[in-house]
Amino acid sequence: MISVIIPNFNKPENLKKCLQSVQEQTFSDLEVIVVDDGSRDIEVIKAVIEQFRVDKFIQQVNQGAPKARNAGFDVSSGEYVIFLDNDVVMAPDMLDKMYSAIQSSQVDFVYSSFQYGWKIIKSLEFSIDALRKINYIHTSSLVRRSSFPRFDESLEKFQDWDLWLTIVAQGGVGKNIDDKLFKIIDTNGTMSTWWPAFVYKLPWPVFGFTPKSIKKYFQALDIIKEKHNL
Repeated sequence: MISVIIPNFNKPENLKKCLQSVQEQTFSDLEVIVVDDGSRDIEVIKAVIEQFRVDKFIQQVNQGAPKARNAGFDVSSGEYVIFLDNDVVMAPDMLDKMYSAIQSSQVDFVYSSFQYGWKIIKSLEFSIDALRKINYIHTSSLVRRSSFPRFDESLEKFQDWDLWLTIVAQGGVGKNIDDKLFKIIDTNGTMSTWWPAFVYKLPWPVFGFTPKSIKKYFQALDIIKEKHNL
């Protein structure tokens, strides 16, 4: 069985589209868990959930996505787990393909390419060396329950990168599925705060001003580097 865990904060229309894509999966042995992380209008969220099969619904005060994901995992029972942000819409055969890939191999997790707005974000073939340089694996990947170390709730950024690095440090490996299996529908979500790659290479101290988001990026990067000896 696959446990599909969806942390949610506001944006009921996103949640509706995400749950619709779960309902349309060709893979049927599913457990669907929604963890609401302090949405402002919880009654609207509940109204969305009532339209779909949701096996477990958890409400908590706003504590952030890592805690919401871990809370969903704590009540799950699937041999495999996948975490979907509420702006993820899966292709109907996504879980079928991921399940087949992880079943036919000895890997700890499988991942794929995805679409963000008009752009296709291509995933790379699994490489520990490459992973230690950049994060090329999205949170919405299928993970063996026995390999999942939990999300680090102290991190504000790079929680997914930290997760994959932690699994690898424990001897785990991943596998790329050469296919675009989902899309991110909310281009005003967290990914939209990313700057183009060249922006991070600019000599900001010379300019006498560094944007707050750039500062936070490098602070978070330093935490990951120190934690994983990168």
